Amino acid sequence: MLTDVIRKTFRGGIHPRDYKEIAKDKPITPAPLPKEVVLPVSQHIGAPAKPVVAKGDKVMKGQVVAEAAGFVSANVHASISGTVMAIEPRPHPLGGKVDCIVIESD
Repeated sequence: MLTDVIRKTFRGGIHPRDYKEIAKDKPITPAPLPKEVVLPVSQHIGAPAKPVVAKGDKVMKGQVVAEAAGFVSANVHASISGTVMAIEPRPHPLGGKVDCIVIESD
C-alpha cells in the first residue's frame, strides 16, 4: 500500500518516499523509438553548433549533424537513424526559439 509518509533521515532533513514498489516486480522493457526527434543546435550557454546536414539527407545514429562553431560549443549527434525533414526554429526549454534539426526515424 502506498502512503505519503515522510521519514526524517537527519536533523532538519527529510527523505520522501520513492514509490519503487509500483514497478519493482515489472520486467525491464525497451522503449519504442520515436517517429521523430528534434535536436536543438544550441544545447548550452555557448555558441550554437552549425548544421552540417540538409533537408532530405539520410543520417545514421551517432552521426554528427551539427559541428561546434565557437570556443564554448559542442557537436550535435543524431540520436536515431532516418531522414532530415527540416532545419527550422522551434521552441527551446530556455525560452524563445532556436534552430533545430528534425529527423524522421526510418
